[in-house]
Amino acid sequence: MGKSDGPRIGWWLLRGAVALAGLAVVALSFLRYDALYEDDRAVLTAPRCGTPAAAQHADCVRVESAAVTGKDAKDGDGSTRYEVTVRRETAGEKTFETSESFHGAVHTGDAVELRIWKGRVAELAFRDQSTRPENVPLLGMIWVGLLAAGGTALLVAGVARPPYEWGVPVAVAVLYSPAVWFFGIRLLSSRLPVVVTLGVPALAWLVVTGFALRVVRD
Repeated sequence: MGKSDGPRIGWWLLRGAVALAGLAVVALSFLRYDALYEDDRAVLTAPRCGTPAAAQHADCVRVESAAVTGKDAKDGDGSTRYEVTVRRETAGEKTFETSESFHGAVHTGDAVELRIWKGRVAELAFRDQSTRPENVPLLGMIWVGLLAAGGTALLVAGVARPPYEWGVPVAVAVLYSPAVWFFGIRLLSSRLPVVVTLGVPALAWLVVTGFALRVVRD
C-alpha cells in the first residue's frame, strides 16, 4: 500500500459518511411525514376535553358551537367545490370546504358543532352528518420536503463521480423539494389508505434516487 492510499481511503470514507448522513436525513423526512399522517387520524379516536378519558391523554378534542352564515358551490376543473361559512364566538367567520352531503344538510342559521384538535378545526358535525375539512399543516410539509430533498442530495453527492459531484445533487435538491411539498399535501388531504399515502412517496423516492444515482455513476 503506497503513501497516497491513506488520503484516498480517507476521501472515500468521507464520501461514505456523506451518503449515510443523506440516508439518515431521508429517513427522518419519512418519519415526519408519517407523524403528520398519524396526527390527522388521531382526531378520530381522541377523547373529548373535559371527559374522564381525556385526563389519560396528552391531547383531546375541544367541542365548540358555531352558526352557519352562508354556503356556496363552485364549479371548476370538472368538479364542484362545496363550501360552508360559519361564525365562531372565539374566531369570527371562516369558510371550510366540505363534503357534498354535509353542504346539502346545513342551511343558513343552523348551529353546527366544531371539533377543535390542537387549535384547528378538524371536523364539522350537524345531526348525523359530519365532514373533515382539509387541514394539512403546510409548514410541516415544507420541512418534510426540505429534509427529503436535502437528504437525497447528500446521498447522491456521496456516491457521485466527476463531473457530477455538485450539479446533479443541487438539481435534486432544487427540484425534488417542491415536488414533495406539492404531492405530499395532496396525498394527506385526500385521506387515502395508509398503504397509498405512505407507499406512493416511498416509491417515488426510489425512482428519483435510482435515476439520479444512475446518472452520477455512468
